[in-house]
Amino acid sequence: MMNLGILIFGIIVTRVFFATLPMMFPGIDKELYMPYELWVYALVIFTAVLPNSVGSYVYSFKAEGR
Repeated sequence: MMNLGILIFGIIVTRVFFATLPMMFPGIDKELYMPYELWVYALVIFTAVLPNSVGSYVYSFKAEGR
């Protein structure tokens, strides 16, 4: 459930930020900031989808003495 909250919050914050750019800088073209917006969306999706811990099985092997 927390991952869904992170995803929704991240998309809303990203969209609000990039929606205000044309208001702050009227002469900016969408082609200039669109790649950055898409990268931020990709990072938000990866943060929500990928697990928080990786390789925890290694620590269990060390605890068992392998």
